[in-house]
Amino acid sequence: MRRYRHAGPGAQAVLWAALDARRLGHGPLLPEALLQNAAPGYLDDRTWDQIGGTDWFSLALDELTAPHRRLPGPLLEHRPRPDEHPEPAPLYRLADYLDQHGRSERAFRCPPAAYWDAAAHHARTPQDVTALGNAAKDRGRYRHATRLYLSAAEAGDPSALRRLAELREQTGDRDGAERLLRQAVDAGVSWALGHLIEMQERAEDRDGAERLARQAADAGDPSGLVRLASIRGDIKWDRNNKIVWDRDGAERLYWQAVDAGHPFALRGLAELREMAVDRRGAERLAHQALDAGDRNALELLAKTRYEAGDRDAAERLAHQALDAGDRNALELLAKTRYEAGDRDAAERFYHQAADAGNKYALGRLAELRKKAGDRDGAERLARFGLTAEGEVERAWEE
Repeated sequence: MRRYRHAGPGAQAVLWAALDARRLGHGPLLPEALLQNAAPGYLDDRTWDQIGGTDWFSLALDELTAPHRRLPGPLLEHRPRPDEHPEPAPLYRLADYLDQHGRSERAFRCPPAAYWDAAAHHARTPQDVTALGNAAKDRGRYRHATRLYLSAAEAGDPSALRRLAELREQTGDRDGAERLLRQAVDAGVSWALGHLIEMQERAEDRDGAERLARQAADAGDPSGLVRLASIRGDIKWDRNNKIVWDRDGAERLYWQAVDAGHPFALRGLAELREMAVDRRGAERLAHQALDAGDRNALELLAKTRYEAGDRDAAERLAHQALDAGDRNALELLAKTRYEAGDRDAAERFYHQAADAGNKYALGRLAELRKKAGDRDGAERLARFGLTAEGEVERAWEE
């Protein structure tokens, strides 16, 4: 930490580039070219005029990689193992403690344009480029996100095409999004057709979505059957304000998907029975889905009962889901206990949910403490949660 705090401006800029790369999703091995091209963006013109000679980067690396009292520096050069394929350029690993520290210290900072440009050209793997594209998109840097996704797709990461299509759709270019997804379908990417169907559904083009789902089903993809069943089983209103619901057709398609081995078809059948108020049938199918390996089936059914106002049934199903190992049920159990006036049990479940990785649970706990008049306890929880998620801060402010 002392070497990070007191580093020269060039070395500190290199460390900022490394810290941002790691917290925004790049893998642990950072290419030298990424750091060298990103770091100047962290320096203002006056500082750059002072240090920006031909050897500024090598001097910064020497400062950061030099050991001190037999301990490695803030950056450590990666040495490939004998059975490892050697990389064409050096790779560096950021000190673990700095990596952890940077995730909180720089949590609300957005990197400069030079960083995103360097990431598009020099990130180590296509998956690293896609992860950084996601970070750019989340921060409203859509132009940089587009470049990163294109770079990742050209380098062989098909998931970047999906992200790019989502971005195009989000910015109103539905035709461009559809072209990208069809390009992925033609390339044989398995998930692309499903996302194309979802896009048609969001645009309320039910006929187009059904046509594509039928195409997938005819091609032997059981997920096409599930999509088609979902479309048929969705309750709609026609132009004459009459309900359109092909429940029998949806059930037949779901059973075909079950026979074809689709892992979530039984859950779809359970939801269909729930909509038809066949609650025994819904529970029986949810248990079958659980036995088939779908851990979320009971918890989803519990949420449905909760939203319908049947708190007792929701709590019973949530306990069954928890007993089956579904930790997502903890938040629902906390809600039902709080509404029943059992605040201690509610807090206990929220604590368990937080330990299980639920990023909203600490915020809910802060709300409970505040409502109970324990402002100090609420503030402690909110501050603790802020180190991981800004969501807790918003809960506290509300």
